[in-house]
Amino acid sequence: MTGGFVDAVGYVALFQLFTAHQSGNSAGLGVAIALGEWTMAWRRFSAIGAFFVGVALGTLIVEQCRRRRPRWSGPAVATAELLALATALGVGISAAHHGTIAVADTAAYAAAATSLAAAMGVQNVLLRRVGSGNTPTTYVTGILTSTAELFVVGLHQRRGEGRRLTFRRSGFLGSIWLVYLAGAVAGGAAETAWGFAALGFPIAVVAGVLVWQARAGLLPSLPPSSAPGPDAGDRSSGDVAVGEAPEL
Repeated sequence: MTGGFVDAVGYVALFQLFTAHQSGNSAGLGVAIALGEWTMAWRRFSAIGAFFVGVALGTLIVEQCRRRRPRWSGPAVATAELLALATALGVGISAAHHGTIAVADTAAYAAAATSLAAAMGVQNVLLRRVGSGNTPTTYVTGILTSTAELFVVGLHQRRGEGRRLTFRRSGFLGSIWLVYLAGAVAGGAAETAWGFAALGFPIAVVAGVLVWQARAGLLPSLPPSSAPGPDAGDRSSGDVAVGEAPEL
């Protein structure tokens, strides 16, 4: 939910810039280059670059913790996301006018945009394992693709446990999309009402989960990175190919 929420806040506050949806930014970057709109191009490119850095930073933290203190990998990555969100919140509150930051205010705009995109990159590392599947939670296109594929596969399977597992996995991935959509609706409404202060919600959610896990002694150790192989194409690491048995 926080992914959709933050993406919506960034979209409204930063003049239709995606902070989690990098497919949209990549297409926008290509259009901007083709049209010679360089201001739009640097906006899109900065978000893409910051997202890339966020994923790299989160993965680096996981790998370093795995070698020393595995149980601290989850909290350490969550803390990095919190710092990035808090930076965007601080910049937004100080520089925004009527809930938005003007593109002409280059330094403030870049700081807010890159902080939000980096936070979403880190979140993809933090939540890349949802349930038992390896599912990046801001990769909406891949989630919808897998939902449809698994649903059709389930229709062609014989009745039994395998079919039930396929439909369960399809429904689970579909629910991720619904939660992302709900977060985007809430984020858009919250930003319109409160501006950048709306980022207090995802900050509170991540911080609350961290505190609860610490008090309950449930500090999660994230699994090592599992980048797709060279034959993986554009499939998300959480996608299941048609005919492939889903693992739950």
